[in-house]
Amino acid sequence: MHIVYISREYPPTLRGGGIATYVQNVAVAFVAAGHRVTVICAADDTSSTSDEQEGNLRIIRLPGGDFVIPSVEKAYPWRKLRGLTRFHSYRRRIRETLQSIGDVDIAEVAEFGAESLALEGVGLPIIIRLHTPTLLDRASCGLRRPGVWQLHEWLCGKMEKKLIRQSPMLSSCSRSLAAWVQKHFKIQAGRITTIPNPINTIEWQNDTREPRLPLSVLFVGTITREKGVDTLVEACRMLRQNGYPVVLTLAGKMGSYGHKLARYFQNESDWCSFAGNVPRNELPALYASHEVVCLPSLWDNMPMTCLEAMASGAIVVGSSSGGMSEVLRHGINGFLCPPGDVQLWARAIAHVLKMSTHEKNRIRSAARHCVTTHFSTHAITQQLLSLYEKTISLYNASHSTLG
Repeated sequence: MHIVYISREYPPTLRGGGIATYVQNVAVAFVAAGHRVTVICAADDTSSTSDEQEGNLRIIRLPGGDFVIPSVEKAYPWRKLRGLTRFHSYRRRIRETLQSIGDVDIAEVAEFGAESLALEGVGLPIIIRLHTPTLLDRASCGLRRPGVWQLHEWLCGKMEKKLIRQSPMLSSCSRSLAAWVQKHFKIQAGRITTIPNPINTIEWQNDTREPRLPLSVLFVGTITREKGVDTLVEACRMLRQNGYPVVLTLAGKMGSYGHKLARYFQNESDWCSFAGNVPRNELPALYASHEVVCLPSLWDNMPMTCLEAMASGAIVVGSSSGGMSEVLRHGINGFLCPPGDVQLWARAIAHVLKMSTHEKNRIRSAARHCVTTHFSTHAITQQLLSLYEKTISLYNASHSTLG
């Protein structure tokens, strides 16, 4: 089978997040299983393009993306309008590229960014994969209403909603996200197939026997309020004031909020440090060197960081709002805590730190077993392949009827 993934991001990239990780994991797994995979994504430098082929994996990076990365291109004021001025032109480029490939069995595209607009009437079976729509408000778990200064986000979010509602085939990385889309986008129950994000468990095994840093807490992800970073920082400060000398490491993309927070804590770097965007190959050791990994998002879909940390043998305290509650079993393979409550997060962290070595090892072992059994790339790609075959079959049947 020849599968095409259309993604706004693909490693290596400065824009990489959960979508990029998901696409890379499934692309590599399907190629290893003997399939052909083509990824169509955007180049970080929007004036450049590349087309690389290694075996049955082809990566096409397109120019003219509707974004700007300040460290790559200067963020002149007019360039910030690219979300509007390049919206349609970039999607036309996606469509032209897809049509030029030929011999494609199926294409999958993320809902985020409304890039499936390029695929309307393209003559192929299409699956829209739900990651997190632009209009999802993590704080209220309702509909987000961007301000007038966020016109592009509002228009993009409305287009995502329209395309999702029109799509004959949808998949979601978590039941929580599927339920949100069904409720707020008025999608009929049963139209969305939930297949979790996969992880290459071998990649996240850490063979080092170095001891974990005492009283150490780790956060991995984008440094934003939506990810609950403010709650985590205050919880750790509270613990220190109450006699627990915890140390906190924040690793991930910074952004304006992250840089502001780092400046605020520059005189307290002895306990609160910012590691920046850590290379992927260094993350297993980072997870394995800390006693507890905290992911206090206001809401999250099915974050790869949770699966990565569990596969690395970390003890995870995750937000009970969203998809982490579908992975973590409280007290069995990790812990769940409601978002935004500083006192409860402080108590949860203290509870993990006070556990015996035996209890900690029991949690770590159960976490690894859970991920290996239910979220490995082998298990998930089998589910995806069944969905792809079903989508192709339904597409062929409907077009033969029309013919």
